[in-house]
Amino acid sequence: MIVSDADFLSAFSKIDKVDLIFSVFKTTEIVITRAVYDELKESPVFDILMPYFTAPKNKIIVKEVSAEDIPRNLGEGERQSITLAKDQRAKLLMDDRKAGKIAENKGIQVIDIPAFLFFCKEKNILNIMQIKAIISDLKTKDFYELQKDIEKELIS
Repeated sequence: MIVSDADFLSAFSKIDKVDLIFSVFKTTEIVITRAVYDELKESPVFDILMPYFTAPKNKIIVKEVSAEDIPRNLGEGERQSITLAKDQRAKLLMDDRKAGKIAENKGIQVIDIPAFLFFCKEKNILNIMQIKAIISDLKTKDFYELQKDIEKELIS
């Protein structure tokens, strides 16, 4: 199972690469929590994501989760995503470092955007030109900046 937080889905929605997530993980479903759904619903990317909620495959599923044992200094979407990933022993797509560290300390495999791109490079899912295009799109459409050393390694 793949669980995603809002930040990861939002970034890939803005660059029109949500289908890449499904393809890379060889899954037909990405699961999000109600709090993540509510965050996305208030964002400009919701219109892009809407078809995925009713699609027969490559579908985003919303689950109700209660996050009891996750620190309250995180957002509710992060708290619920960590809880769901832990309960389901799922991979968690999340780009928030603080929340990601808490999740990793709970034994959850967290995949942030750089790790996702490195995986795509290592498995020859994306070539260097495609990775460069994604990095460029993330910068211009999501204002997402990779650390310079990570970017250099990705495109070399």
